[in-house]
Parts: sequence; C-alpha cells; structure tokens
Amino acid sequence: HQAPKVSSMSRTQHTPEPQDSDFRWLEIDLADLLFLFRKHFFILALVPLAFAILAVVACLTMRPVFTSAAPIYLRPNFDREMMIERSFSKLEDSDSMRSDEKAIVSDTVILRMIDRLGLRDLEEYLGEAPEKGTSFSDDAVLKNVRTRYQTKLLPNTRLVELEVRDFSPERSKLIAETLIEEFLVHLADERDLQESDLRATLVNQADSALAEALASEKQLEEFRTENPDLIVEQDSSIFQDRLLQYSQSLNAASSESPNLEGTVAALAG
Repeated sequence: HQAPKVSSMSRTQHTPEPQDSDFRWLEIDLADLLFLFRKHFFILALVPLAFAILAVVACLTMRPVFTSAAPIYLRPNFDREMMIERSFSKLEDSDSMRSDEKAIVSDTVILRMIDRLGLRDLEEYLGEAPEKGTSFSDDAVLKNVRTRYQTKLLPNTRLVELEVRDFSPERSKLIAETLIEEFLVHLADERDLQESDLRATLVNQADSALAEALASEKQLEEFRTENPDLIVEQDSSIFQDRLLQYSQSLNAASSESPNLEGTVAALAG
C-alpha cells in the first residue's frame, strides 16, 4: 500500500508593513558613534579651541568699559526758577522735563565738561590726534564721545537717569558729576544772557521813549511860541481836574434848575 501524499504548506504569513514616505526607522549603533567621533575628533576639538582663543584675544585687545549712573531730580517749575522761559511758556510739564533731559547731554554741556577736566588732549580718552601737536576740533570730539553719554527720563517720575561710559571707573564717575554741574552752570549762563538781552531791550525802549518825549516837548515849545495867546496845558492831570470841575458845576446847575423854574413860575403868577 502506498501512503497518500500530503502536501504541506507553510501556514506562516508575513503581513507587509505600511509604507510611509515620512516614516523611517532609525537604528543607532554605539560602534558607529564611536567611529564618527574618532574620525571627526580634530574638528570637534578645534571649534571650542577656536572660540577660546578668540575670547582670550578679545580680553587682551579690547579695553574694559565702566558705567556710572546718576539720578537727577527735576523740581516742579524748574524752568521758571532758573528763569529760562521769560514769557512763561505754556508747554506741558512733560515736554519741559524732556527738554531738560536733552540739555543735560547737549553739545555745549559736553564740550564744557571736556574743557573743564582737560580731556581734549588726553590720548587715552579721545585716541590719537589726526596730526601730531594738534587738538581735536569740537565736531571731532563730539563725534567721538557723544554716544558715551545718555539720559533717560524715568516714566511717571521727575527723575532723569544719566549714564556715563568710560574706560576708567574713576573718570566715569567724575564725568557724571561734572556734567550735572556744567548743566546747572549752562542754565545760569542762559539766564544771565536772557537778562542781559532783556535789559538791553528795556534800555533801547527807554531811550526811544525819551527821544520821542524830547521831540514832543520841542514841538510843544514851538507851538507855544507861534501861538502865545493859546493856553496849552502841559499836564494831563490838569485837564482831568478841569473836566471834573465842569462836571460838578453842571450837576449843580442841573439841581438848581427846578428851583429856578419854580421861582419863575411864582413870579409870573
């Protein structure tokens, strides 16, 4: 007897995985990482070394900058007390404070501070002069140092913060103090200048009024000479007194008029 042939078929079925173009399996092998590290070790070590060298060079070549800050309190009506606004301008108080904020580091105040401290010829402060034996011009000085000094009006306060940057900590503090002092001196000079201008204007007006009075007096004398019979009063108060007398006389006559009318009527009867 021949045994029947039984065909055996594999019952194992492989289900295909879904293919997604955006999805990839990433297998990381530690050996591969070590291989890449050994291969690119020079580059990996060179990058931080380069940054370290740049930091050392920057520290050796760049000069340290020190900052000094000073708060300044602006009293209410500060401009009026300093007599800056002769006409008492109607500017808002905030606009007035912003004007003072800018004046603290104005070109005039900065140049006065530099000349007072003798910094114009200091190479450490301004650098080398364009030509040996010469000093920086005002424009060159301001172009060099203007950005070192800044002011900021603190919101909702009357405080102005002055910030000074310099290569020396002692000098930065001295510059901040001198800027504030020169700011006050500058305001005082502006006040004196305005007083001088006002005084000169008043003197000119007084001289003009005196010249006109003398000319009028001369014309009056000539008129009197030409008209000797005509009385010309020299003082306006005399005219006022006479008008007052005429008014009183007129009032008295008006009050006597009814009495006179009654008397006339009685006599007529």
